[in-house]
Amino acid sequence: MSIALLWFKRDLRITDHQPLYQAAKAHLAVLPIYIIEPDYWQQPDTSLRHWHFIAQALTELNQQLTALGQPLLVLRGPARQVIQALCQQYPIQAVYSHEETGNGWTYQRDIAVGAWLKQQGIRWWQYPQFAIKRRLADRDDWFAHADQWFKSAIWPTPCRLTTVQLANADFPSRLAALAPTRERDLAPCQQPALVSDLPEILQSFWHHRVRYYRQHIGTAALAAKHCSRLSPYISYGLVSLKQVQQHCLQLQRQSQDERSRQGLAAVFSRLRWHCHFMQKLEDEPRIEFFNMHRGYDGMREMDFNPSYFRAWQQGQTGYPLIDACMRSLIATGWLHFRGRAMLTAFASYQLWLHWRPLSLHLAQCFIDYEPGIHYPQMQMQAGTTGINPPRMYNPVLQSQQKDPQGHFIRRWCPELAPLPDEWLHQPWALPRSLQQRFGVHLDIDYPTPLVDHTHASRLARQKIQQWQHAKGKRVKSRRTAAASNNVAAQNVVLHFDEKHEVHGGVHHDAKGDAKGVATLVSMQPAQAELDFNMPLSVAEAQKHQTLRSNFTVDSHAELTGVDVEQTLRAALAQSQDASLATALALLSPETSQAIHTDPWRAEQLAVIKRHASRKRPRQLFPKGARSSSRQPSAEGKMKGTAESKVKSSAKRSAKATAKNSAQGARSSSAQRQQLQLHPQKPATTAAHFVAEHAIATSATVAASQADLFSHNVADEYNDMPPS
Repeated sequence: MSIALLWFKRDLRITDHQPLYQAAKAHLAVLPIYIIEPDYWQQPDTSLRHWHFIAQALTELNQQLTALGQPLLVLRGPARQVIQALCQQYPIQAVYSHEETGNGWTYQRDIAVGAWLKQQGIRWWQYPQFAIKRRLADRDDWFAHADQWFKSAIWPTPCRLTTVQLANADFPSRLAALAPTRERDLAPCQQPALVSDLPEILQSFWHHRVRYYRQHIGTAALAAKHCSRLSPYISYGLVSLKQVQQHCLQLQRQSQDERSRQGLAAVFSRLRWHCHFMQKLEDEPRIEFFNMHRGYDGMREMDFNPSYFRAWQQGQTGYPLIDACMRSLIATGWLHFRGRAMLTAFASYQLWLHWRPLSLHLAQCFIDYEPGIHYPQMQMQAGTTGINPPRMYNPVLQSQQKDPQGHFIRRWCPELAPLPDEWLHQPWALPRSLQQRFGVHLDIDYPTPLVDHTHASRLARQKIQQWQHAKGKRVKSRRTAAASNNVAAQNVVLHFDEKHEVHGGVHHDAKGDAKGVATLVSMQPAQAELDFNMPLSVAEAQKHQTLRSNFTVDSHAELTGVDVEQTLRAALAQSQDASLATALALLSPETSQAIHTDPWRAEQLAVIKRHASRKRPRQLFPKGARSSSRQPSAEGKMKGTAESKVKSSAKRSAKATAKNSAQGARSSSAQRQQLQLHPQKPATTAAHFVAEHAIATSATVAASQADLFSHNVADEYNDMPPS
């Protein structure tokens, strides 16, 4: 009998499950398994609060599979050994699973399993669970792939499975006996998410809570009620992201309530960026361990303050909203996005802590921990991407704006509850007489601030500026480097250092390539102001009509994401004056209508409008080579030259013309320099500290090439992951 092994990982459902469908279709029997891997649960980014949620999901999954005829088989041990034992016990013909963009440990695990299966001649079929494409050569292609995936059909659930092995009589007891353990771990959640709550969460959100999603997503006291709260169910695959997106879009088109439509549009946007961020980790696995821009290596690591870190971990920084956010997270395992961003930014800037130890603690806290979102977001909030400017939140101002009545603070910092609103957000300013009156004593009931946030923010900016000045072009922003230089299209050879350990994928050659080729695209300046409804003059209309007659790229039939992007890019290239207004005028009425009416296209247009409103050159849609996803790569030297041209207009004032000319001269001078990137040995202070706390950085992950000229169109979104 032909048996297929169905390996469940972070996809604990049977609906819209392509591996389940394909395995049942191609084989006489399917044996579903889940492997509890003891070594995984000793990793510094895991905690048993994750397991408690997974255990609930496994119990429900077993019930669903039992109803189909084949119960779930839960086993414990290293995945390769478990699968090897099963292949010896059963006539396994193939293994089926979803692709996993997990942490570095699961990645190496998949490499080992894949190598063994290949050696045994057993095919491993892996299918995408999200809009993530492995070995993505160009980030531009991701939009087309995401469109195609989102619009694809939902995979049907098999009606019946042939029984291979009967289930244990008492599944919960067996699951408890196999449960992982940790020597050191966080306390269990006081208010954990329950798998059984999923139907009610979906029902209440789609029909009621979504109306106030946009208004309250960043409000500390109301976010927990009006956010979707779907994130843990999506992270562990209890619900299909594709189904959620398609249902969200359907409701948006059908809803007659404007507030609901706005909320649904915001949810749809964040669900899309969910996969966009996961693609980052898929493309560059090293960013789990190393700064995304290696020029920042050493900037914070040597200044790591263990006492600050412990106070931040425990919600004892002396800033009420920061502490309330941390305490809420520890108690519930969930926090709204603005709270997550503030926790990271405050620790990174005001406390000047390296992001890696922060990321591990937060990963343990979050029930909805998703590595593909977690690490790119951590680096973005910490300012080590080379793309995003520093985001330093004022903890007092945020407290006054996001929790003006203090409901959230009083709930999670009850020692401050007696204080009136005017003192609640700055208790350190409370005179001693009022401390006696309200019964709140600083440094006894509640700590005084670790740092003065104003001075600490100013000092952080100075440190960043000094570091950038000292390192020169090594830490120059990716966006600034590309925009200011107006980079012309050219090929640049990236020489990979073969001494680094190969960090390859299951489907890649173990040795990897000795070199790769990256393509840099020309940047076109965007207008400072752009009105899409502005009437054209007669001369402009004639010019646009002439250009349109020679413009053949435009197509208004079944537009996909890449169609729109390629169309706009081609129109921009032919618009002569390189303005977005001219480029968009080249598009047919059908295409313009499609862009404005389709929610997905409208979202892209909103990004274009924001970019066009900035008075500096911006890239319309980023087009730059990325390291092949999950492909062997290493840090190397990158040499290149670029030519730029600064156009001056007769309408500009003499002062502006002189300023632009000076900028062009500086840019041309910088382009004549060779850009060399040399790997640095990481500093030891932070690493030593985190090692003592069982969260040491893995030394087995290789560095990959730095990408200085790519720009993420999503970086303007302040609340990106699903909340």
